[in-house]
Amino acid sequence: YTTIRFVRSFLCSGMEVFMRNFQRFKVIQLLVSVIAAAGSMSYLFFSGVISQGLLSQPAILILSLLVWLLSLLSFIYILVDARLLRNMTAEYAGLETMTYRDELTGLPNRASCDLFLKQALEDDTFDHIGFVLLQLDNLQDTNETDGYEAGDVLLLHFAKILSQIGQTYGTVVRNSSSTFGLIFPEVTKEELSIFLSELKHRVLSFNDSNADKIILYSSCIIDNREHHFYTVCDLMHYAYQHLEETV
Repeated sequence: YTTIRFVRSFLCSGMEVFMRNFQRFKVIQLLVSVIAAAGSMSYLFFSGVISQGLLSQPAILILSLLVWLLSLLSFIYILVDARLLRNMTAEYAGLETMTYRDELTGLPNRASCDLFLKQALEDDTFDHIGFVLLQLDNLQDTNETDGYEAGDVLLLHFAKILSQIGQTYGTVVRNSSSTFGLIFPEVTKEELSIFLSELKHRVLSFNDSNADKIILYSSCIIDNREHHFYTVCDLMHYAYQHLEETV
């Protein structure tokens, strides 16, 4: 998994550098072609060559025609390259979305979760964060009993509830196939308590109105001001080891 993330990061950063340098090259190419065309035209107008007759100066005439032809070709190539660059940018944006977004729920995925937490480490705010890991306990049973489509529906319902409540507190992520996370940038015990109470209330209400597709989940709450984890791996390992059934 670490190797895959490294390769993705390398490819994405390489693509960003390539597109940025490519844009600069196109700008330079455009400026050179404009300057060349303007320079040759200025020479013809201000050197007296036109008044003397271009036909009597075949070398200058040929040179000017070549410069203008190359400038015209450059303009055409730049337009073509601009279109290609636009398509490449759109494809890159799509790849970036696939890399950092969960396809089913649209939430940030595991790679995004790791980036958020590592950024907190770099900003020296990791000791202030809160993290809640939530596991959808009956997803596997739903997949086996009712099929994967029913499991996807259950995931979407849980993701929707979690997103609606969690977005006021922090960042909601889908951490794996059956687990979600909520990252609090600045956490208090009151916020953690209120969030879990709201989530439990919403899930119980959902279960009461959807007897055929109930949600059962476990959770683990981490206030890092108390635990003082210094690495993302330690925090995640603790969270997975201390999941407790909630609903």
